Amino acid sequence: MEKPAYKIAFDYVCSKISGGELKKGDRVPSENELSELFGVSRITGKRALDTLAERGIIVRKQGKGSFVDCDSLPGPSDETPLSHTVERSAPEPKAQMLGLILPDFSDSFGMSLIAGFEKTCSQLGCHFVLKRSYGSRELETQAIESMIELGVGGIGIMPLHGEFYNTAILQLILDGFPVVILDRHYPGINSCFVGTDNISSAKTAVSHLIGEGHRNIAFISPPVQDNSALRGRIQGMQQAFEQAGLTPDESLWFDQISSTLPLKNKPQTVEANIHVLRKHFESHPEITAVFAAEYNIALIAKKTILSMGLRVPEDISMISFDSPGRIDNLHEFTHIKQDERGIAKYAVNKLVNFQRENAYSFLLLDGKLVIGKSTGELKQG
Repeated sequence: MEKPAYKIAFDYVCSKISGGELKKGDRVPSENELSELFGVSRITGKRALDTLAERGIIVRKQGKGSFVDCDSLPGPSDETPLSHTVERSAPEPKAQMLGLILPDFSDSFGMSLIAGFEKTCSQLGCHFVLKRSYGSRELETQAIESMIELGVGGIGIMPLHGEFYNTAILQLILDGFPVVILDRHYPGINSCFVGTDNISSAKTAVSHLIGEGHRNIAFISPPVQDNSALRGRIQGMQQAFEQAGLTPDESLWFDQISSTLPLKNKPQTVEANIHVLRKHFESHPEITAVFAAEYNIALIAKKTILSMGLRVPEDISMISFDSPGRIDNLHEFTHIKQDERGIAKYAVNKLVNFQRENAYSFLLLDGKLVIGKSTGELKQG
């Protein structure tokens, strides 16, 4: 397995100490100097120095730099890299602070994830730092950089919607920094991921509608772009139809809801979405059911349906991903409940044990179908 970039820088400093070029009290290269020397990110240089400090090899003095804090180190043998020799002399450090970065959160999705992350951190004796990116690539990058400055030992991050990956996240992964990607995985990138099995969950949801007699089902979503979660939900819908020996009518689908995206949730955008969605419903009166990609889209779809003088579920049934608390002991929407606490628990444990386990894994957790007030059997005629 190729050595992580930070360990190369770590070994370099250790070799200078063991070879006598650096003695106790001497200044060691800075984050920026290590970054330039090895062609890696400043984050990688910082991690190398943090690891050296955790081992008691150097001491870091704010505003002054890092200095050798030991008299000597054993040299590496022909068989064992120096980093392995040093690491055997001290236990792998336990992550004392972990970060979580989300685009946003609400009671329909995100709150339980945060609660699960914090609870697991508390159980493992770790501190917990939370930041929101608010749908901004720049703020997402700033959140990563600020967490690194704080000295977090690992980050769980839910990437933004979008066609392109954030290079700051990719750099962390390439550097071997403990990162767990949540909810939306990066296809083709060898990283640690945990999220909902969107394919099987969507298949369960749409199979429920088909079982109630619905065939003309509209899938309502934001622009799919390169969003792995949405693509999975579309694939699950297609599989439900295929299993029933049917073919979905994709002309009924609508993927232009933008008001549920971070930074775009404004009253005028919501009203504009309702206006265009109503035109879509009016041009497709054959629609008898809606599969909403997320809870806030379900709210928009329901408001649109009611504005047309139609009823839910008597005229149009609705099912969604996620939903907040109950109303009169019954959920407003029949929905897929994601295992947010399970996602959080796995992510935290993976980050804490990142160096002792295989750093790369891919885990999908099943969603649960919860019956609410918004679905019913199709009335013939």
